[in-house]
Amino acid sequence: MRQLTHNLILAAVAAVLAGPSALPAQEVTAEDVMSRVLLDKTASSTIKRDNISVLLTTPGGCEKLSVILNGQNNNETRRIICQALTQHNPGGIFSTGKIYPDIFIDPLFNCLYSDDQLLSDSAASALATCFPESAIGRLTEIAISPEETIENRLAAIITIERIPSRDAILNLAQLVQDKTPQIRERAINAICHRLVMPRESFDVGQFLEIELPNLRWMSESDFLLLQARMLAQDNKQLGIKVESSKQDVVYWQNKYLSAETDRFNSLTAENKLAMLQSKLDISQDKPVRQWAASQLIVWGNTAQAREASVAESLMKLLGSYISDNEEFVRSAVAETLGVFGSNPEAIPLIDKLLTQLSVEQVPSCQKAILNTLGQVQHIPALEQCITLWQGSKHQDVSAAAIAAAGKISSRLEPADAVRIELLVQSIEQNIGKTKNMPLLRVALFRAIRRIVENDNWRSIAAGPLSTLIADGLVDSEADVRAMAVYGFVAIHGVESVNKLLELGMLDDSEAAVRFAVISVVDLNSSPVFLGQLKDRFVIEQSPDVKSRLQDAVRKIITGMPESEVYKWLVSLIGDGEPLRMLKNQATSILIEKVSALKTAGSAVDPRYEKLILAFNFDDYLIKAQYEQAGRTVIDLLNYEMDKANRLSVCNKLFTVLFDKNTDHAIRMQLIEMTQLTISSNLGQHIEIMDSFEKHFSSASQKSADDVMILVAMLKKFIMPAEAGLPQDQQDKWTDHKRTVAARIAALVLADELKPDQNILAIIKSLDARYNNLPMESDSSLQKEYLDQVVNPEGK
Repeated sequence: MRQLTHNLILAAVAAVLAGPSALPAQEVTAEDVMSRVLLDKTASSTIKRDNISVLLTTPGGCEKLSVILNGQNNNETRRIICQALTQHNPGGIFSTGKIYPDIFIDPLFNCLYSDDQLLSDSAASALATCFPESAIGRLTEIAISPEETIENRLAAIITIERIPSRDAILNLAQLVQDKTPQIRERAINAICHRLVMPRESFDVGQFLEIELPNLRWMSESDFLLLQARMLAQDNKQLGIKVESSKQDVVYWQNKYLSAETDRFNSLTAENKLAMLQSKLDISQDKPVRQWAASQLIVWGNTAQAREASVAESLMKLLGSYISDNEEFVRSAVAETLGVFGSNPEAIPLIDKLLTQLSVEQVPSCQKAILNTLGQVQHIPALEQCITLWQGSKHQDVSAAAIAAAGKISSRLEPADAVRIELLVQSIEQNIGKTKNMPLLRVALFRAIRRIVENDNWRSIAAGPLSTLIADGLVDSEADVRAMAVYGFVAIHGVESVNKLLELGMLDDSEAAVRFAVISVVDLNSSPVFLGQLKDRFVIEQSPDVKSRLQDAVRKIITGMPESEVYKWLVSLIGDGEPLRMLKNQATSILIEKVSALKTAGSAVDPRYEKLILAFNFDDYLIKAQYEQAGRTVIDLLNYEMDKANRLSVCNKLFTVLFDKNTDHAIRMQLIEMTQLTISSNLGQHIEIMDSFEKHFSSASQKSADDVMILVAMLKKFIMPAEAGLPQDQQDKWTDHKRTVAARIAALVLADELKPDQNILAIIKSLDARYNNLPMESDSSLQKEYLDQVVNPEGK
């Protein structure tokens, strides 16, 4: 199916390339067309996923995807790309031998810093899954740096937590004594999660003096046994804005600028700066300056532009155009500066940017400046952000202003409480203006969430904003409801999760809201929520929410004792395919716990291992791994169990033995192994006979191969046990054997089996009526004899 979809995409691309175009067809590649589809807001998620899957198979396609990830539009597309990076494995097609090229790392960090949780979480998963070795050092630098924003540090910690390695814990250990409470607490929670230990039992001193040195000496393979692998594809959305080619530019200008783009991409950093300087010059035509502004944004997001020697020159270039007379240049400068906010050379420019905001009249430029001031959390900008959010006539400017104010609030110190009180008062007084402005209302509630989740401001904001947050839970906008969920729990504590569930928020019609509810449930991580999470999992349709549900369940059951994990697994029996993922997850965790018990020399309840084997059997059967499934059944037969359970195990065995997809040699091998397992146990023989009889009727009508399997079963399982059966039971099995003998005879008569010595001996052993069957005669005489017994009246 995937190959068919791939071919359809390529066919569609070929059709586009063959059709009319503003440019000659040979200048447009298939990758160009597929990347344009990703930027099309009308394209479905399915089409986008298929296009991304194809683009990931070539270096050129990966470059297109990295550019989209680096943008600030198409938030859904960016999330889907992150999800695809996490889930797909193109098999190391690049010459470096890596699964994906490192060009994705910087864009993924860009997404990681998003204040949209779906996009941030999905980027964290992609970094942890695809680039753990390359990214962990950079993540650690961010996490431990007091100069970084709290949001960026927390995002780095969350990503490190998802990297399944010993080094992840060693790096997180640097933060357990951090001066910032939020950072310290989040790092400790991450360590507890990875080490499968309750937070309340974590002692910093003991960890640093005893457990951490032990971890340093521990092998990576041993450490992995202690981890509950993070498979979460928490996918979050955030838009990025990239200047595109202008549709009103004439053909020759398009062709010229396309050539200039190729030349620009091939230049060194120094020559790129010189080219941008010349193209931004006010003497250039407007389309040329627009092109230069767009290149400035794209290149400014690259690692090359952030190199120290290059960044200094780039800052000088940007400083020359902060107050340019063209709005698209001012916007491009503001957006590019957002990437360099923590760079020492950029700090004076941020002050100039704030000055420009005070005189800026163009909404698009105001928005770009506000986005950057918020991104770098420029404290002096707070008052102006409040003024603009209250007074702007443009919804998107007001939204950018309140969003920036919310981000800046995260950086304020306790001494700045008056500023927070001013912001909260402004929100209270102006909430009414958002009634018919959904974009502004969403931005406002994002800011509210930031404020109430801050330990320093919660007491100030809780009273004035609690009613607004309660109203937000029933807002018409899904993103508002989602932000209100986070804010509600931040104010009222994790105990308030029950109230959200009582309100039915877990069954909200929008995935973003359900995702938020599951995230706050995850903060509590109480087993009392397992039943509701399971019920939601069965009916959930959103892949993102389903993944988040599974992650929350994993965290809960990882912290439970093995006896409770066993009970949870038992509760999943019989629920079918919808819960198979939860079964596999819980089975994996129970295996780890059992393994840990054995390593410690502790006794293991045999029920745990029997249940693990039973679930493994189901999984093998679904994956068509028949040999492993059969061996699992045989392992089960070695355990003590009552007759009903043993009969169930026998039924599993016959499911494998009678499956047409099981190789004949494997079936025969499994029969031999089973016979050796039960050879001294008459009770097991009889239970297998009971199970055999259930499968007998249909199997006896199948192919010659199936009939020979029946013969093998009769010889290995039935005949050894017949002498111990009551007479009526012996008569029943004599009839069964006659039926099989007659079936073999019919196959010989139909020339589906050759009447060789072995076949004839089998027939005689199964049915005494064939005792006089001529063994050495001509096959025609043998067939005549067989026909007389099978059809005594010539029928």
